[in-house]
Amino acid sequence: MQKEGDEVLFLNEPRHRKGTAFTLRRPLAETMLPATHAAKGLSGTMEGLDYRGEPVFSAYRPVPGSTWALVAKVDRREALGDLLQDSVLLGALVASLLVTSGAILLYIEKRQASRIYRERQAALEEKQRLLVQLDAVLNNIVEGVVISDLNGNVMTMNQAALDMHGFERLDQVRRHLHRFQEDFELSELDGRVVSIEQWPLARVLRSAKFTDCEMRLRHRKTGKTWIASFNGTPVRDRSGEAILAVVTLRDITDRRRAEEEIKRLNADLESANRELEAFNYTIAHDLRKPLTVVSGYSQVLRELCSGKLDEQCMGYLQEIYDGTLRMNRLINALLNFSSLARAELHRGTVDLSAVAQATAAELQLADPGRRVEFRIAEGIFVDGDANLLGVVLDNPRQRLEVHRHARGGGHRVRDD
Repeated sequence: MQKEGDEVLFLNEPRHRKGTAFTLRRPLAETMLPATHAAKGLSGTMEGLDYRGEPVFSAYRPVPGSTWALVAKVDRREALGDLLQDSVLLGALVASLLVTSGAILLYIEKRQASRIYRERQAALEEKQRLLVQLDAVLNNIVEGVVISDLNGNVMTMNQAALDMHGFERLDQVRRHLHRFQEDFELSELDGRVVSIEQWPLARVLRSAKFTDCEMRLRHRKTGKTWIASFNGTPVRDRSGEAILAVVTLRDITDRRRAEEEIKRLNADLESANRELEAFNYTIAHDLRKPLTVVSGYSQVLRELCSGKLDEQCMGYLQEIYDGTLRMNRLINALLNFSSLARAELHRGTVDLSAVAQATAAELQLADPGRRVEFRIAEGIFVDGDANLLGVVLDNPRQRLEVHRHARGGGHRVRDD
């Protein structure tokens, strides 16, 4: 196009106006027409109206070195129509992507939910299995086991604890500690009743830890009384925080009765030993007096009548005198046994051969005229009390044998 006077002349044929080349003209006064801006020598872009009055997007500029100008335009409807179509396609694509993404996410979520459900089911089954195993372990423990939460609510007891307390079912024990006062009374072994704050479980709830706490229990309704030994401790998690309270107990009534019976028997035995010791000393005193008389008169007869008695009578006097010596040794041995019975036993490795040889030497020194045969093996060591073994070997009559036993690797001490 070019400017001619106050008009713009279109040099080519417009798309929408056939056969109008060099004939189509528009006034320069139409400022919304892009061609008028180009004809005035301007260049740029604008949204305006074309020769038909249709809204258009255009770009324009003059042709250098000439009176011509160029205008490029596109109908606003066509431009926006393509954009709208592209937007629709883009929207459809986005929607498709959203649907696909949603389906994928839904699939992944279902997979994850299914995996989580399976994991939870497996964990639940494992928990149930462990609970069954724990229940089996608790019910096979001989001692009673009581477990409560930190508020003092008893959660469970094993079968041994149920039997001790006289319960048949777990639902009978699932209650607070204080409610057990309705059924039981606890006391010290001396009979002093203890308050609920001093009950073993109450002490564990205060973070106490103890072993072998002995108490007497009495069932208020049945009157049953027994003695129990308690152990208690809080159960802590990995961080050291207390999560449960556990008390174990065992019925020691029979053991305590046996201990009391042993004490009574020991006291009776001690009393009997004292009486026996007194009896031994009395008998020893009563026996020594006539022995002294017999021994003295036999010696007087030997000295005064040695020239008047024949050899046979002198032999009789010697036998009487020797008999008093043997009787005196027996009395001494009886007294030794009496004192050793009360003495504390000191066990250790004893050279039995040396003890036997010392006994033989003492006997030969004390009574050279006494004929005793000794057969003592060397190197015999035993586990025992040296004093008691010396008493056993003392005062043999005619023969003393100490040797190794042929069978079993033991030793034998033999007196005639």
